[in-house]
Order: sequence, then structure tokens, then C-alpha cells
Amino acid sequence: MPRKALVVDSDYFFVEFLSTMLEKRGYQVCKAY
Repeated sequence: MPRKALVVDSDYFFVEFLSTMLEKRGYQVCKAY
């Protein structure tokens, strides 16, 4: 079962960057802008 992370920030590029890093480490990511 994958670990889950919620990434929330008003900066679209930061959210995408952090989400990519977490996904590479096996996290299932939910994003909010």
C-alpha cells in the first residue's frame, strides 16, 4: 500500500516540484493550489 501525501501551496510550480519528488519516492500525492 503506497504512502500518501497532501501537498498544498499557492505556488503551482512548487507543488508540482514537490509532488514529483514524493512520487519518485513511492508516495501517492494529492495536490491543492
